[in-house]
Amino acid sequence: MIPALFAFRFEWPVPRLDPWKKDSANWVPIDSQHRLQRVELGTGTAGNSLEVYLGWNAEGLGVRCLAGNLPDRPVSNPLQASSTDGLQIWIDTRNTQNIHRASRFCHHFCCLPTTTKGAQKGVVIQQPIARAKDEQALANPDEIPCRSRVDALGYDLEVWLPAGKLEGFDPIGSPRLSFYYRWIHHGIPDQFLTVGLEFPVDADPSLWQTIVLS
Repeated sequence: MIPALFAFRFEWPVPRLDPWKKDSANWVPIDSQHRLQRVELGTGTAGNSLEVYLGWNAEGLGVRCLAGNLPDRPVSNPLQASSTDGLQIWIDTRNTQNIHRASRFCHHFCCLPTTTKGAQKGVVIQQPIARAKDEQALANPDEIPCRSRVDALGYDLEVWLPAGKLEGFDPIGSPRLSFYYRWIHHGIPDQFLTVGLEFPVDADPSLWQTIVLS
């Protein structure tokens, strides 16, 4: 049976941020303006809570993930980045919704929280996209700022994707981007922006949704 969400396309506005500072209290604010409202059509939710926030400026794109009510701390393994606990995101800086193989403007980042309590440095690992039409130089993890705070109930994960690591990032000329995410935590069903792995969301940009840099 085809999920109801497959029949729809969605888009969300993403507000502009102040200039990014590594030591600022919030890279992306936790508020309704920056929250990416997850779409569900009577599919039910897991017992945990998951919220994703987005923001942008000329320097890049900020992503924040709040995961709560978790049964235990995340277990993230950078050597298995595409299947370990954390937030995976896909971005197409050209919002090309009619292609089924990734172009050079498509990116896949695995954003991994730390596994210990407290404020720590997280890690972001860029992965190649299966069946991509174009080869792409992958960012070094040290080039993508990431920090996380883990407590007894969940974690707060913040990522700053620099404009130089997003091929084709042009907020003025191309403010519409394709965006998708998959959230993984061991022992809990994966959560997706819309449809899941019953479709090739990890490789087919036509299945991603749209964000508008406003």
